[in-house]
Amino acid sequence: MTATPHQHITDLKEQRRALQQRAHSIRAATGTPYSSEVHLLLGQSYLDPASWRELTASSGVRAAVRRAQFVRRYRHLLARLEAAIKQYEQASTAQNSPGAERMP
Repeated sequence: MTATPHQHITDLKEQRRALQQRAHSIRAATGTPYSSEVHLLLGQSYLDPASWRELTASSGVRAAVRRAQFVRRYRHLLARLEAAIKQYEQASTAQNSPGAERMP
């Protein structure tokens, strides 16, 4: 069974939420501020609740085209965010490892 276009939007929303929570837990565990790229991509990927509702509730040909364009662009944005979070996690872990030198 294939996912509906509305399900794709919901899946992307959940993926973004999971990435945001992952970045937050890294920051909480290490005390390292977000990298500028993570901060920027979290901001770029933010959509207010009304926008998410509009994407999932709209119907018709124009809405379908808009959703398809959104999904393509947003998947790319989330892939960039995921990669940035991985780099942030690696840098935070290396910086906070027992053998790492501390900056004054």
